[in-house]
Amino acid sequence: MELLTLSRRADGRTLWQLCEKVETSHLGFEVRPLPGKGLGVIVTRIASFARGERILCEEPLIAWRSSPSQNGTHDWNSLESQVEADARRDAFYSLCDKFSDSGNGLAKTARGIWNSNSFPMEDIMADGLAAAKDGVHRSAVYRLCSRINHSCRPNCFAAWNALLGRQTLHALREIGQGEELTVAYVGGAEAGVRASRRQMLADKYHFDCSCEACSLTVATLHPLVATTPTTYHPPPTTLPPTTYHLLHLLWSSHLSHCAPSLVHSPLLPPSTYSPAPSTTVLRYPVPPTRRHLLRG
Repeated sequence: MELLTLSRRADGRTLWQLCEKVETSHLGFEVRPLPGKGLGVIVTRIASFARGERILCEEPLIAWRSSPSQNGTHDWNSLESQVEADARRDAFYSLCDKFSDSGNGLAKTARGIWNSNSFPMEDIMADGLAAAKDGVHRSAVYRLCSRINHSCRPNCFAAWNALLGRQTLHALREIGQGEELTVAYVGGAEAGVRASRRQMLADKYHFDCSCEACSLTVATLHPLVATTPTTYHPPPTTLPPTTYHLLHLLWSSHLSHCAPSLVHSPLLPPSTYSPAPSTTVLRYPVPPTRRHLLRG
C-alpha cells in the first residue's frame, strides 16, 4: 500500500505526507494493493455477501456544491479552499489522482483527486435535487467507496441515499471471499460498445480497462453464440428511448450472451414487451453512471 503521497496545495506548496490507513476488518473487506490497479477493495469475510445485501453505508469525506459557469467550467479554487479548511484534508489527499505522477514530481491536486474519485449526490426519488433542475452539481468523495475500482460488469451498485445522507453500496450478485468489489464508472447507453467504452474510460480516468467484459475474445464468445438462440425481435418503439437503444446496443455487441440471466429484462414490464420464445433479451442490472465532474 502507498505510504507516502505528494500533493500540491492551494497556496502552491508541494507536500509529502503519510497516507491514512483505514480499518475495515469489521466491515468484511479490506483495501489492498492490486497488480496494475493501484489499490482495490477485496472481500475478507468468510460468508459471502448475498445479492442485494448492503455492503457499505458511508458519509462523505468531502462534499462539494459547484455551479458551473455558462461555458461549463467549475471554480476549482473554491474546492481547494474548502479542502484546505477541512480537518480531514490529509485523508482527502491520500486518495488516488489519475492525473498525477509522484515518482516524476507531478503532485496530486484537489481537482485531479475530485475528477478521479467523486460520485454524484443526486437522489431524485428522495429529495428531488439534481443539477438538471437548479444548475448546482453536488458531489462527494469517500474514504472507502472512492477506493472501489471499475468493471464494465460490476458486482456492486453505488448510489447516494438522500434520506440517510450517505453513499450506499449493495451487492448485485453473491460476492465471495477474495473477490474484488467493483462498480461501473460509466454505464448503460452512455458507455456504448467495448471500443467506445474503453476509450471513454481512458479519456476520463486514464486507464485501459481489462475487466471481464473488456477481456472477452472471439474464441470466448464463439461457444456462447453457438449455443444461444439468435432470433431477435426488436422491442416496440413505445419503450423509453434509452431502454430501446440499450437493448439494441447490447444485442449488437453480443453482451446479451454474457449476461448472468436471460429473458424478461427488469427494465421492461411483462405487459409492455413479451418476446417470442426464440428471442433472447438481456437481463442485466444497469448501474448508475459514476459521473465525475469533467476537467472543464
